[in-house]
Amino acid sequence: MLRRAIKAQSPHAPFGAPAETIIEPPKAKRAKAAQDHGFDPTSVSEAVWSEWGTAVIRSGLGPQKLGRVAPSLIPLPTVIWEKTLEDYAGVPLSKIRSMKTHGEKRVNAILEVFHAVYEAVSTATLHEDLELDLTPRFVPKLTRWLIDAIHDPAGITAAELHDNVAEPLVHQVKLDLGDHIAQLAEERLWIDRKPPTVKQQAERLSVTRARVYQLLEDCAKVCDVRWPEGRWLLAALGQRAALAGADAPEPLETTAVYESIDDI
Repeated sequence: MLRRAIKAQSPHAPFGAPAETIIEPPKAKRAKAAQDHGFDPTSVSEAVWSEWGTAVIRSGLGPQKLGRVAPSLIPLPTVIWEKTLEDYAGVPLSKIRSMKTHGEKRVNAILEVFHAVYEAVSTATLHEDLELDLTPRFVPKLTRWLIDAIHDPAGITAAELHDNVAEPLVHQVKLDLGDHIAQLAEERLWIDRKPPTVKQQAERLSVTRARVYQLLEDCAKVCDVRWPEGRWLLAALGQRAALAGADAPEPLETTAVYESIDDI
């Protein structure tokens, strides 16, 4: 087993996975993603950082979690998804760089989040009675659809659930975790055919079932940080469908993208 691990072509590949099924983006891809956004973390001075932090606090977005407003979760370490903007805003950049476990990659990821938020708040012109709320792009449309569906759950079809719930969630997982993990989630949400078992998915990827469970748990973490209110809307829809005596389409059970792996 040790010899096989030593011969692995990439430390980012799950143990036993062939090269074409590398699931975690390498550092080069993460760096390229930041460059594609036109952001250079090395150019951020203390003065610029202070301006970003002030704008974030003034806008009222301090309590927002990094994982909620990050352009992508790929470069953002999982352990700071739940950190809030105000945890870093107002703290000198030099002090952040000296924090324990805050190496260059982690600090650059934090800077990218603040850069994106600052770009949004600094260019927004709002009426005095309106407030800016940053949220992943898929959330407003999906939330509106679910609220309407809760009022009339009996009329929901499986195809509508696929198009309006499963598809946007899987798309977000793809943006935040990559193609291979999104495919795992998509297969768990199949409507027109029987989903593969975890064992079948593990055999296809040449990894253990425990690894597949871990990856599916990552999907749930993405949904929790990106759209924490979603689980309650989905639960309300399921309850209303049951009260209405409607036969809940299968995808209502597949909202387990949010649930523990035991419930998938």
